[in-house]
Amino acid sequence: MTDARLPGYWLTEMRFNDLTDKQWRVFTGLLMWSVEQGTDGHVPTRYVGTVHLDGVDDADLEALVDCGVLERVATGVQMLRWDDPNGLRQSLAATVEAYRTRKRENQRASRAARRTQVVAGDMGGDVTGRVGGGYSSNSSSSAYTPGNKAGDVTGDRKRTRYDFSAERMQTVQPGSDCGPGNHTWVADGTCTRCEKRKDAAA
Repeated sequence: MTDARLPGYWLTEMRFNDLTDKQWRVFTGLLMWSVEQGTDGHVPTRYVGTVHLDGVDDADLEALVDCGVLERVATGVQMLRWDDPNGLRQSLAATVEAYRTRKRENQRASRAARRTQVVAGDMGGDVTGRVGGGYSSNSSSSAYTPGNKAGDVTGDRKRTRYDFSAERMQTVQPGSDCGPGNHTWVADGTCTRCEKRKDAAA
């Protein structure tokens, strides 16, 4: 979208104050049409009449010629001193297009920079570096270490089962008998709660 410039000091210039309301609207309409279409002040004949609902007649155009803001040409009208800072003070179409191109390139570069940051981990840190080594395929399925009653995990995450044969289970009550079906047998054939042996109980 482009915008036509209407300097505030035009409100006090006699040449504009001498225009009728319609002629002022024709002038600003021609100005905006040319800015929007990028024609640097040229408005073809077929479009001149579209800038006002009541149409544009010769008297309207002659008033603007006398005002010094346009001239009539074979193909329509040409607004004068289009990009002159002391004239109509509008931007040339080439200047507007260069600005748009520069803006598109800046936006494209910004998007590329953001994508690069995401890939490099700059947006939130290196995710893989913060998670850790993860699960190793060399690890065993148990979290218990040999001889470690509490089952602590070693620093390198290698895991083995607790070795119950490392120490002999002792009976709780010497001379006692849990009774048929109540024994808790271990690998060496003894009960963990009484002095019975599995082979003797059978």
